[in-house]
Amino acid sequence: MEYYGLSKPKVLAKGNILDLALEEYSILYKTFLDYEARPTLQGAKIFVKNDIIQGMHERYLHSISLADKKYYKAILPCTNEEASINCITKCKLENSTFIFQRLKRTECLYRLSRIQWIPEVIKYANENNEFIKIWRNEQKDETNEKWVWKRKVRYKNGLADFIIIFNELYDKTNKNKLNYLDFRTAYPIFLPQEGVDLDKEYVKCTKK
Repeated sequence: MEYYGLSKPKVLAKGNILDLALEEYSILYKTFLDYEARPTLQGAKIFVKNDIIQGMHERYLHSISLADKKYYKAILPCTNEEASINCITKCKLENSTFIFQRLKRTECLYRLSRIQWIPEVIKYANENNEFIKIWRNEQKDETNEKWVWKRKVRYKNGLADFIIIFNELYDKTNKNKLNYLDFRTAYPIFLPQEGVDLDKEYVKCTKK
């Protein structure tokens, strides 16, 4: 562990983004995506939908990409990062590869360089690490517009700020029984306002 308690963000060599994604996918598969290797979160089983695109889980592809929110008009997530040197898309959907364009997202080396943090953060959550915050709140799911309970796990220490988001899946016959935590996404926080909003959300949702 070299980066505020987490592994150092990877310096990804310039090359085909899909080759880089597949390489990191094979590593994350062994520590998180594979059902047999997948950890639990404080005793709750984690579910990852088995939608495969180009040999990779769709939720993985979602986590290493971002929606075109016009970041390039202000500041790129990878500004002052080595990832910015090799970044081709510059957060623009029009520059994305075909696979990511189908998902209406743009691939992100900044996110990809930190994707290995998922199992590390879950491990810290299970150990009640001092830099971990966990809370739940009800939100509309972006994929189907249904209201769901979301479980959020955030690690914040120095320059390392990373969040993992799950949907809570309950038993159809026993609404109080949590069956799984459905993995939706994971990414580093880089917008200051998003960090502030998450801080406020945590306080609101954990207030007794």
